[in-house]
Amino acid sequence: MRLALRAGRVAAAVALAAALGGAAAEPAPALRACLDADDPPFSQADTPAAAAHGLHLDLARALAARLGRPLQPVWVEVPNRGGLSKALRTQLLAGRCELWFGLPLEPALRAELAGLGLQLSPAYLGLGYHWLAGPGQPAPTAEQVARARRIGVVSATPADLHLHRRQLPRLPHGDADALLAGLHAGTLDLALIWSPALSRPAARGLASSRVDLGDDASLRVGLGLALRAQDRALAEALAPALDALRADGTLEALRRAHRLPDTPLPPSVPEPTPDR
Repeated sequence: MRLALRAGRVAAAVALAAALGGAAAEPAPALRACLDADDPPFSQADTPAAAAHGLHLDLARALAARLGRPLQPVWVEVPNRGGLSKALRTQLLAGRCELWFGLPLEPALRAELAGLGLQLSPAYLGLGYHWLAGPGQPAPTAEQVARARRIGVVSATPADLHLHRRQLPRLPHGDADALLAGLHAGTLDLALIWSPALSRPAARGLASSRVDLGDDASLRVGLGLALRAQDRALAEALAPALDALRADGTLEALRRAHRLPDTPLPPSVPEPTPDR
């Protein structure tokens, strides 16, 4: 009888150890990251010509590795009707993903997201306007900006308003590609252009600078990640993970790899409290 009881205890202990071992061996859940399916140089889903790529996809991989989780990209097409707000509701708030990459940390958007019950991470990348010179020209200086007579700018943008306020001779264009074409054709002396456009092939070899732009807050912005207000554990892990990626040079390496110019982050803006 004692032998049977002892055997039963051993069997129970073995079963418990197996159960505990199996629980410990369960893999971490995938980090589901919402990425714009067509937003180069930040994210581009698979196409017949190329595999998925982009700075945000690379950042998502690095962030997932830092958090000890595999990555599951969730490719999203932002609709024309309803735009970003609709996409956030149907994807992030609906739980299809946990993080949304690439949101500008602007006061109006911060307040809108807080009203939706979303929170934002600290900035991981700065974007902004840069002066761009034509082929073979040095990086623009303040003196060159003052002397320029043909400064290209995309119409109805913060850069357009900046040049107007300073009464600098601006030549409005339809988009960044038109500005790059004008610099190559010699019809523009300089362009004041949004930094992601400098990753395009037509911008390679052209020198840029941010001289003489003052403290105009409209000319630069930080990018951050959005997540649901109730995902407190993820929020607590996110800021240290981004800090670690900044400290070990990963964020800087990604910026360089995707040919984005160095843009200082704007002063931080207080975070609104998400609605519960």
